[in-house]
Amino acid sequence: MKSFANYRAKILGEMYEGEPFGPDKLTMLWPFLVGCTIFAALDISVGLANPYRIMILALLLAPGTIWLGYLIFHMLRALRLWAARRDSRD
Repeated sequence: MKSFANYRAKILGEMYEGEPFGPDKLTMLWPFLVGCTIFAALDISVGLANPYRIMILALLLAPGTIWLGYLIFHMLRALRLWAARRDSRD
């Protein structure tokens, strides 16, 4: 858990201390893409029925979607603070 906390702090530090779009977009999307890849492999290999397919898709994509929403929230917040700092310098 400590490594995840350091990873999160590094990403948020890049956002708030540098440019608002500091971290790479792959940093934001990798959990979502991993969930999509696992689901695609599982769906192709097993061939699940429709209700189970939707439940597994939701379970695999939920963590990535939550992570993406969390980072987008902070990116928009950092953008607002960055714009306010630029206006105060002018």
